[in-house]
Amino acid sequence: MSMQTIRKITALLTALVLSLTLAVPSFAVPGSQEDPAVSVSYLEQVWAKKLMADCEARMKRQLSAAYADSLSKLSQKLAEQNRVSYAAGGKRRAQGSVVLKQGDRLLPDPGCKLMLYDGALTAEPTLIDVTEAVPAGDSLTARHLYMQGAEASQGLTVQSAAAELWMDGVYSVAPSEGTDFGALAQALEKMGLFRGMTEGYGLLSTTTRAQGLTMFLRLMGLEKEALACKQTIPFTDVPAGHWAHPYVAYAYTNGLTNGTAADKFSPDAPVTAQHYITFLLRAQHYAEGTDFTYETALSSAVEKGVFTQNEVDSFPGGLTRCGLVYLSYYGLFGRDAQTGCTVLESLLNSGAVTEQSVAEAFLTVRSPRRT
Repeated sequence: MSMQTIRKITALLTALVLSLTLAVPSFAVPGSQEDPAVSVSYLEQVWAKKLMADCEARMKRQLSAAYADSLSKLSQKLAEQNRVSYAAGGKRRAQGSVVLKQGDRLLPDPGCKLMLYDGALTAEPTLIDVTEAVPAGDSLTARHLYMQGAEASQGLTVQSAAAELWMDGVYSVAPSEGTDFGALAQALEKMGLFRGMTEGYGLLSTTTRAQGLTMFLRLMGLEKEALACKQTIPFTDVPAGHWAHPYVAYAYTNGLTNGTAADKFSPDAPVTAQHYITFLLRAQHYAEGTDFTYETALSSAVEKGVFTQNEVDSFPGGLTRCGLVYLSYYGLFGRDAQTGCTVLESLLNSGAVTEQSVAEAFLTVRSPRRT
């Protein structure tokens, strides 16, 4: 039912009630046409508007539920199609960045060119190291240009948690069952919650305090406010020209973070899973000091159903950007302690992310969660 139809029905109902009220004024309480039981002004200014608002609200709820159901079914259907195509090792053409996961076996067609940005892959003699003008050795060297020779490749296997390459040509992938951190990064990027570095996503590099804080503010739906922040801060290592200055300034001004010293923020210092999960619990409005403490952040996240013990144990020590995108993506499905909504629902309700971007993001992620 369209909004125009609702308005027509509302007008007809208003006219009907008005005619009945004026025609039979003595049904409800004593009155006359000059002093009806329900005034014309009340019908026009209050009742009709309320009816209109109620109809519109009901229609929006119905449409929202129908849209969510359709989106879910479409996402499942397309994701399954993509998964089948991916598992079948279908041919693809690339001219740009490609991200693979641990255990994937890359099969470049003859003439396909590639360059490793980050990660570790085995190599074979059919691959030519163009930079050195020799056959490739046992593994790829970062930032060397390679080309697949005339013979078919036996496959280059990813040894690291992720591998980021530049590729130009046709290739296929024999996929592994590993966690696809690249897909998680792409999904977050589609929603506007994550950005890459100079070359690729830098998934194997350590997450810094500045990066962790920035992701926290994005998950809180506060990036626009942060970028508009002009407050001065006492941290000399985050000057006005530093990319993280507005994020640090906003978070510090609003009591969301502190420095490591009176005049130091240490933006490049590493972040641990414990640090970042503390941020995520704050993003879900759990009260620090009451619902959890920094010391209990990991166990509290498990108790509250945000992550499983296996997930928490997956990222010991310094948190790489692989861990950052994993915890950020699946942290979106944790429920807010105040509203009961998921973090993702809160971002949708605030307009920080769009339904279209979320649908595209869901279709990107194919690997299972580490439950």
